[in-house]
Amino acid sequence: MFTLNVCRRLDNRVENLPDDSPRAVELHNLRAHALHDVLDLDESWRVVSWGATDDAKPHEWVELWIALKDLAVQVAPVAVPALTFVGKALVEAGVAAATAEAVKALIAKFRKKQQANELRDANLTLPSGSSAISCHPDGGILTITVCRQISVGYDASPTDLAALESTTGVPIEIPLPLVPAARELIKKWRLGTSA
Repeated sequence: MFTLNVCRRLDNRVENLPDDSPRAVELHNLRAHALHDVLDLDESWRVVSWGATDDAKPHEWVELWIALKDLAVQVAPVAVPALTFVGKALVEAGVAAATAEAVKALIAKFRKKQQANELRDANLTLPSGSSAISCHPDGGILTITVCRQISVGYDASPTDLAALESTTGVPIEIPLPLVPAARELIKKWRLGTSA
């Protein structure tokens, strides 16, 4: 069983409205709609428990329990370099390739909902509890953290990913505020080693 924790948008706080305001309820319902849109008709995932998703009272976070329906169902590959990177990291951590593909497809769906401003953070914990994927849309960039050891921007290029892997042989975590500075350092490092 996978655990999926999803945060609603917190616009009410920016607007100086309490977490039980009609605005908070609106954002809670927006997240519920987004979750149902992603999961109700998904061929790979079934929801075992919706938790407080459809509660009348707003919640900052909701916890769902989801399970794979059938590993024999072929998931269309997601052609996003960062998700290929995430899938590779999951397989290296011992996750079955078919499960990694289903997880990548789910992340891609959540990315669309985050871009549409329908929900905020999403955290998926694998059944073993040893691996987790967190998707945080801060500063307009989605950062995916896998197994709490590897972070990669959703829009990272293959060159960026190769540079991260080549610096230490394994991907490294870069806190989001440092991503622009890290890219600049990688660029300088590449220029220095190719000269």
